[in-house]
Amino acid sequence: MWRILRGVLGRLLNWAELQDDLGCCLIISSFIGLVMFWVGLALTLMVAMPMPALWAYIAAAIIVFGCIFVILIFAMRDGDGESGPWLGGFNQGMGDRVHVPSQLSSKITHDQVNKDIHDQVSLGTHDQVNKDIHDQVSLGTHDQVGIVIVLARLIATIPTLIRMGSRVTLNVQLTIDPRSPRPSRAVKLSIHSPGFRLLSAPVNSLDIPKTTDEISASFQMVAQEVGEHRPRVSSFVGGTYTGSVAFEVRVDHDCETGNSKTFASPVLQLGEPEKGEVTLEVYYNKLERVYSYQLRSATFTEDRILAKPLSRPPEEALANLVRRLNERARQLVISPNPDIASLWQSGLGIDLWRGFIPEQLQIQIWKHQGDFRKLTILSEGFGHMIPWEAMYPVPERGKGTDFLINQFTVVRRLFDTNPAKMFRFSRAYCVLPDTDSLSRARDEIDTLKAIIGNGSEISSLDFLISNLKQARFDLLHFACHNAFNSEDPTSSYIRFEQGNFEPLYLNNFIGQFSQLAPLIFMNACQTSGIASNYTGSASWAESFLEAGAGTFIGTLWEVNDESAKRFAESFYQALSSGATLGKAVKQAREAIRENPDDPSWLAYTLYGNPNATVSDISKPNTH
Repeated sequence: MWRILRGVLGRLLNWAELQDDLGCCLIISSFIGLVMFWVGLALTLMVAMPMPALWAYIAAAIIVFGCIFVILIFAMRDGDGESGPWLGGFNQGMGDRVHVPSQLSSKITHDQVNKDIHDQVSLGTHDQVNKDIHDQVSLGTHDQVGIVIVLARLIATIPTLIRMGSRVTLNVQLTIDPRSPRPSRAVKLSIHSPGFRLLSAPVNSLDIPKTTDEISASFQMVAQEVGEHRPRVSSFVGGTYTGSVAFEVRVDHDCETGNSKTFASPVLQLGEPEKGEVTLEVYYNKLERVYSYQLRSATFTEDRILAKPLSRPPEEALANLVRRLNERARQLVISPNPDIASLWQSGLGIDLWRGFIPEQLQIQIWKHQGDFRKLTILSEGFGHMIPWEAMYPVPERGKGTDFLINQFTVVRRLFDTNPAKMFRFSRAYCVLPDTDSLSRARDEIDTLKAIIGNGSEISSLDFLISNLKQARFDLLHFACHNAFNSEDPTSSYIRFEQGNFEPLYLNNFIGQFSQLAPLIFMNACQTSGIASNYTGSASWAESFLEAGAGTFIGTLWEVNDESAKRFAESFYQALSSGATLGKAVKQAREAIRENPDDPSWLAYTLYGNPNATVSDISKPNTH
């Protein structure tokens, strides 16, 4: 009889995998009622129970079945009709950047969630992490090996079709891998909600739970703008961004608010907050031409600030600036003396500071100036058009002190990218197109190979594409010209005899370089600038980072040929000698700053972790 019962239960549970919470309740209740029926039948056969007593027993079994069913329904549902604590794990999908439909979400268990987290970063056991930190998840530099990392994901649940004026609740769950350690660490969840008016606080602070695998927060919002919107919830540990979950929603007058859908972030690595790191979140409303900013660190979180609307799109506003910088990089403008040239550069930086940084944000920055050691510019697309490296902050009254990049380390970061904390030179490739006759570029490549002790050359488009497909490179260095047109992103290209290499090619490799986390250095003109591309943006920086690059270095405008060569030489010499990425970039800037008429030293921009270093096993023996 036990075999029969076990077989029946197995079939019922297989069927229940495709059902919702109601189906689970039915299965459990039916099984209990079935057991009671078999017990009653056995008693009838064994002790000759009279028929009236048997019918009374069956009636009692039916009553018990109904009571258990009702109890389970209330236990598994909360007051809002959402899944209660017993079934919470079934209703949180963990798809990677893809929403999980609600009717299928009950199939995803916590075991699947935790397996998915570990599979994505290939962690294995804690012993494997300690044995090979860089190869698995690039957890830190040599000084950071002892940092405790908590693996987690953000799970957001919200309707994707919302009636105009309706109030909606965005539920966010932080799900922890149970195999991760549980240090005392606070995680702040911050929401950016275009098209909605927040009714609750924009920031929720959560403590990593000690005994459970999940903790939740919610944001109350009212839809106030018709159209397509992309809200985003980001997580921070101190002032360090650790990841986010974004989702597309539509607000309309002629609709009813639809069912909720579930979205998941990539795997988050919740490490210790970096001392002195300040993150500036930058968002841009393309329709209203308005930038918004929010400053945060481990010790403070300031209110979000809206700038005044721009009179024209940012690419147009910066076009004249870039033209003037290009003229000076080409040495078309020579100042009468060094002081005049220096004043021109600082005056340009002050103009940028006042033009893009609202007065309220300026006050916040001066207020917390002593807390800054590293400033991370965190943004999407248009936020990276602003030439932060060329800014020269000045107080409301008084003189400026120096360029922003000379006061503290300034790095850029795109949402949903993971800067590498260590990189290698083992498989280095130098790209020198067969159409490029620059003697500077040839000398730059030869010098690079001599410094790092190895390096293969790529001169044709098909060889470059082949290497991208195979994804077997740790360093990709471009020494060439880049054609750029701010009005047409498809015209940004690097020319080869076989055709043009464009950012669009990299759309075929999104995420494919993540395990390598290579260093990409495009020593060409305007490789970090972006241009309008449908509703987003196109750029070499964004394209390579979305493909999985761990570090990207490029230029915002044209650079002088000799300055480009010297910058690269100083940069690689510093890295090979053990300097961190941030210090190597700073040293390279200083190496080309001596000519006051040449603004090339301000053109270079860094997307990456300034504390990253070259792996010992790939350091050249010649440094």
